[in-house]
Amino acid sequence: MENDDFIIKKHKANTGGQGSPRMGFSPRDGLGGSAIKGRHVRAVPRTGRFNARGRGRSALPNIGGYTFLKEGGLHFCSRRVIVKVRVVKMRGTNIAKGSRAAYAHLKYLQRDGTDFERTKDEDGKIVEGESKARLYGPHENDVDAKEFLERGEKSFRGRGDKHQFRIIVSPEDGIELGDLTPFTRDLMRKMEQDLNTRLDWVAVNHYDTAHPHSHIVIRGQTDDGKILNIAGDYISQGIRGRAREMATHYLGMKSSLDIMEDRAREVKQQRYTILDKGLEKISTLSGQVDLRPGMFVKIRTLGGEGINRHVLIGRIKYLRDMGLAHEFKDGQWNLRPELKKTLVALGERGDIIKSIHRAMKRSGIERQAVLHNQPLTKPVIGRVIGKGLAGDEMSGRLRLIVDAVDGQVHAVEVRGNTRAAEAKMGAIVKMEPYTLRPVDKTIFQFSTNNIYSEQKHLHEAVQTLLDRARDHIAVHRRRLKALAAAGVVQEQGEGLWHIPDDFEEKALAYDRNKNRGAKMTLLSQQTLEAQLASDGATWLDKAQVNFDFDSLSGEGFGAETYQAISQRQKWLIKQGFAKRVEGKQIEYQRGYLRKLTEREINKVGAAYSETSGKMFKEHIPEMRVEGVYTKRVELSSGSYAVVESERAFYLVPWRDVMERYKGRHITGRSLSGSISWELRGRSRGIGR
Repeated sequence: MENDDFIIKKHKANTGGQGSPRMGFSPRDGLGGSAIKGRHVRAVPRTGRFNARGRGRSALPNIGGYTFLKEGGLHFCSRRVIVKVRVVKMRGTNIAKGSRAAYAHLKYLQRDGTDFERTKDEDGKIVEGESKARLYGPHENDVDAKEFLERGEKSFRGRGDKHQFRIIVSPEDGIELGDLTPFTRDLMRKMEQDLNTRLDWVAVNHYDTAHPHSHIVIRGQTDDGKILNIAGDYISQGIRGRAREMATHYLGMKSSLDIMEDRAREVKQQRYTILDKGLEKISTLSGQVDLRPGMFVKIRTLGGEGINRHVLIGRIKYLRDMGLAHEFKDGQWNLRPELKKTLVALGERGDIIKSIHRAMKRSGIERQAVLHNQPLTKPVIGRVIGKGLAGDEMSGRLRLIVDAVDGQVHAVEVRGNTRAAEAKMGAIVKMEPYTLRPVDKTIFQFSTNNIYSEQKHLHEAVQTLLDRARDHIAVHRRRLKALAAAGVVQEQGEGLWHIPDDFEEKALAYDRNKNRGAKMTLLSQQTLEAQLASDGATWLDKAQVNFDFDSLSGEGFGAETYQAISQRQKWLIKQGFAKRVEGKQIEYQRGYLRKLTEREINKVGAAYSETSGKMFKEHIPEMRVEGVYTKRVELSSGSYAVVESERAFYLVPWRDVMERYKGRHITGRSLSGSISWELRGRSRGIGR
């Protein structure tokens, strides 16, 4: 919840020869008092919002509002802090999905370039540089995200936490605070007192934006094992009040002159500012604002910040130049309805541009940048040089900055899944528009007279899919239920669904709207340099055949990729996996990718067998794989899971759903080049 509430108070105009109203604080408005030194204002609880019965409501009367002082002709008030809170549901029909999303969120918060570290240069001078953000807790400075989430998964007798609280705390003067860790820990201690329970939480500090901020994740469980429910009023006011107290304690109160300077700097900013909030608050329903001297309405934020009329006039004139305001009479203005939406979008665009410049500077490159505000129309392949949270950083959506093979740098919003979160700097990714899913094509194909029948589909599918037929139908049923919730299809009985004529268009539109970005495929975690030195099947090997070389630019990463593919081509020839025929033509050995993959897996398997003392078993089609999933290993050909039994182990293709079952017993069967897993999550030790 942002600290964006305003109280409007009419004052008699005191022109003083200039027509500007007097500045000062009225003791009657409940926000301060020029005659009362050190007046303390308390937050007023509101009812009917969110969960009114949750914890923290009784603490609200003890949480101070803004404090004001008047000394030497100057006014002083508390520091501003922006707090955003999101309650994320963890339980539901797909617990594993919620857990994976939470893991991806924490993984992404710890991305490179968001923290800073101090090192000494050759001359012994202290130099600040970017580093990977670290997850910390109440006492530990380096917390394991997986252990934190596992506590949430095992709670409530294995049902897991009902929800999770995700909070962003951004002090307006965060740069002055420096390290946000002590500030955040003090805030959490205050919250524990207010909520009357110890909290299980982790946090990450980000310093890669204009306003340093902390991301805090709190588990939804009290210290006595009950569900943690926080009152809505405490979420909307209490947390912000405590954060405000902490910031003021650390930095002291802020003078009215400093506040006026802050507001003056906002006059020509291309983003949604406090000045714009003030203009909207004093505007009529039709968007009219009267800034004439005799009609001026004094504006105060909850911080008691008196906004000077001339500052507002300067801002509204700047908005006029942007086409967002119009002066229809002297001193009287109309605000455009799209003002806030436009300014918010401009602010986000400015933040993206800054992120791109930082990423290019960090990578030592100069390219033309492309911002994708609309869905992609063609695939983008390149290496990751920057990562960031999209929008207000609460949605879970991610933004990747990619140095692409077309010679440009692209900033593309992608869905916040595990693979996107784990894409390292230098990893090779492919982003492409969302296309119609195969499952949707099948649904439309098996519908007759706008009716899809599960029984009919099962009867036809069983002829070819055998024992996988029912699982195949279950996939379609889950998809249909999701589409039904979105109003795309309608369930008409047991196993019967109404399919509209424009089903394919609506299903595709549903995916695009839900994911709000491009579809991302992690092609390789390895950089081009690492792939050239690898003995396994790399992306460069896969790109030898059926790659669109015309898409490669002659400059930048496109030129680097072409050179790397050519070098890898020579290596394949030297290894006997390819040969030159008729001059420049290259002929590749049949199955060379499979042989490279098997060679790497056998090499890694032999090494692990030597250290573990267990026999390495290769999985073959129709083989049953059973054991405890112990860890994941990254190979050139992709990610693999180590599944161990008492005397042997397997290396099998890894899937993100398996992370929730790490350390647990799983079974699966190899079919058609992949493995169909039964992930029951039985807690069995190796060898039992």
